[in-house]
Amino acid sequence: MNIELYKYSVFGFRFKLMLLLSLVYTSCTKGSLNPGKVFVSSSTYTTLIDSVTVQFSTIKLDSFVTSSASSALIGHHEHALLGSQEVKSYFPLVAPSSFDWDDEEVLDSIVLRLVPNGYYLGDTTELFDLEVYPLFEEIETSDDGYLYNLHSFQYDESNSLGKKQFRPKPGKGSAIEVRLKDEFAREIVDFMQAYENHVDKITLFKERFNGVVLNCDRNTTNSVLGITLADSVPHVRLYSHKVSLEKETIIRDLNLEVSSRNFNQFINHDSDNDYSTIASGQDKLVETASNGLLALQAGSGYEIRVDFPYLNNLLEIKQLGHEVKAELHIRPNSKLSPWSELPDLVYISELDRINANRNPLLTSEETALSGTLYLDKVYNEETFYVFDVSDYLNYRLTESIVDTEKGLVFSLPSDDLVNSFASLIVNGSSFSNNASQLYIYYYYYDNQ
Repeated sequence: MNIELYKYSVFGFRFKLMLLLSLVYTSCTKGSLNPGKVFVSSSTYTTLIDSVTVQFSTIKLDSFVTSSASSALIGHHEHALLGSQEVKSYFPLVAPSSFDWDDEEVLDSIVLRLVPNGYYLGDTTELFDLEVYPLFEEIETSDDGYLYNLHSFQYDESNSLGKKQFRPKPGKGSAIEVRLKDEFAREIVDFMQAYENHVDKITLFKERFNGVVLNCDRNTTNSVLGITLADSVPHVRLYSHKVSLEKETIIRDLNLEVSSRNFNQFINHDSDNDYSTIASGQDKLVETASNGLLALQAGSGYEIRVDFPYLNNLLEIKQLGHEVKAELHIRPNSKLSPWSELPDLVYISELDRINANRNPLLTSEETALSGTLYLDKVYNEETFYVFDVSDYLNYRLTESIVDTEKGLVFSLPSDDLVNSFASLIVNGSSFSNNASQLYIYYYYYDNQ
């Protein structure tokens, strides 16, 4: 049971001083706190600093690696806050395992086969217009061996290899087959026959067939699909047949290369919203410039930063006692991020003034610190993440000179970052209700 005694203001903070009479308030009993022993020898209060001034802002990664992703993403959707967003997937085409082609073989057709992996976003009741285009240039990695979310390679949008219109089914579903142009099949067969015995046929094939990009018509498509990537999928399937006593169907599969050269390209099309003003990875959009809302989103690279501009003030009250616990309560916006769409894992790291030199916060087990998500599935009013930053703030307060230009950043797991549009829209500390805040609990010793 907690009894509130009084409130007063000091150093610009609002304090609630509560006499701790029992262990009922469990959030103050974690770690080394043992109220029972303290009250034997002194008058002791637990001080809850429930509105410590913190500054939230949205930042954006300049770029991030998307090559060798575990899934391909294709589609377009309209985010209620961030606007029009699109993703394309690029692949080199692997040469056939055999260049044999019997003169009696008859070419039938060619298809691209894709297997959904169960990920989807947007309105799957609407039609999805999938498009396949041949690349004009070879996919080459950067000097560091990677491909990034902003990379692209040339293709002619007026000359598709094939298109398919369908209604996507949530969940893995069956394979999607896109009929490709017969001319493309004929090009492959002609190449196989011409270079069957050439010593450099594999290299020459890669030079002739640079690969494909999987895209959608964003004017008609309002959903995003995840595609399984494995050793044998996705692939281009070539159908032919021979006729002797009976018809013999022949199937050849040409895989799309799943390696360091396949990647997802993410595109933000809106240039007139608040978040598009973040020009580089060193910039930040303070919450007061975005109506108190903060964006954390995979694919686009948006992240949430928190700064502690008045951290030095806490040094002045250390003489009154010591910190027991510090918690960041991050509250999703219930309309833009309903509880059913919240990411399970959100990590927290330290970073410097220019959003660089990141160091993950760790638990006592030396694992990456993540938030604990509390769900209010009935009213969605008390849904929030809690991050225990007690050790971090204690460490910061031991610095000889407290560097207030250091901050913390909330980010999503790297697998989510490159394989989804997972998002979390958060109420900042200035939001009108259900604002995110830092709570600090202090032992306060009354020595008078």
